[in-house]
Amino acid sequence: LKVRREMDKMIQDDAEDLTFYDKLVLWLLSETHESGATRIQKLGLIVNSLREGKVPSSHGSHFYGGFSDEIDESLIQLKENGLVKVSDTENYSLTTYGREVVGRLASSKDQESGELHETSSLITGALRRLNDRDVTALTYILFPELTTESVIKRKLESRVASRNFKGIRVYEFKKSDMKTFLESIVRDS
Repeated sequence: LKVRREMDKMIQDDAEDLTFYDKLVLWLLSETHESGATRIQKLGLIVNSLREGKVPSSHGSHFYGGFSDEIDESLIQLKENGLVKVSDTENYSLTTYGREVVGRLASSKDQESGELHETSSLITGALRRLNDRDVTALTYILFPELTTESVIKRKLESRVASRNFKGIRVYEFKKSDMKTFLESIVRDS
């Protein structure tokens, strides 16, 4: 009983010490169960854009489109702290301890974490049927300003030009309508 109380205290302390980006990564992994860094980055970009109502300040242009140093640092830190593990195929997933911390987050009264969980769940559910390449191509349509340094942009041109991702049609839209567009993907899935 004493050991369980100590474990509960450790889980509570770790849950309280998580940064926003740690929580984002944990919620995404709790929904996807296993994902590569690219998918986590792209889903994080979409979730953050909904949260901020614009291109997130945390993301910049990188070799594969939108990239967040904060998400990358969270993946490293969560792995070092034993909440996340990396498979031989370089996919991230929650450890048993990580699932316990996520469970604690789920039962907490933290409004920011609750909203982040809800948005992460909606986005991962709506885009679940898309492979990583399609999720990346979708972010190239939604956030073209984050593709200036991309080394894969030419490879994705035909995918981006089709604007059809397994039933998700992406028509021209104004940047100010991004939130409405993303919410429609969630609604239609």
